[in-house]
Amino acid sequence: MSDFSVHPLVLIGVGSSFAFSSLFYHLYQEKKKELIKLKEIPVFKPDQHLVRVLKSSPHKRLQYVAVEGLVQAHGEPLASQFVPRCFGVVQKIAVEEHWKYWNSLSRTWNSRTANRKETNNSVPFSLVSPGDYITDLYVKVQNPLEASGSYLERVYYKVRRC
Repeated sequence: MSDFSVHPLVLIGVGSSFAFSSLFYHLYQEKKKELIKLKEIPVFKPDQHLVRVLKSSPHKRLQYVAVEGLVQAHGEPLASQFVPRCFGVVQKIAVEEHWKYWNSLSRTWNSRTANRKETNNSVPFSLVSPGDYITDLYVKVQNPLEASGSYLERVYYKVRRC
């Protein structure tokens, strides 16, 4: 019988493959747990049921809930500079600069992106229950920019070639 020897580079490759696989599987499981927790968040509409839950909770507060409703701006809503008849209560304008430069070592063109300017605007608003003519119950949002997460929808995108 001949001796079966394994090259050290093969062992390093197999070991690193298992290490990266276990790392990515762990990250996947963490995100999966996070999604399950997000799906368990109670969802309310601004109605009497929300008032009853608030009154029965300690300190008359709810830790983390989602409230769905129609948006009514307090004052003038923000108008889009680029899309006619597009109004909202939260506005983010980001100007990015894209350019290409020549890499003489690899003899290729590489691209780079940098944020030149970013402006955030918001208007206080209320969430009311859809279909209600009398808006006696509402949830008032004073500073919507304090919220975290990606909740904005892109309504305009332009690339200008120079």
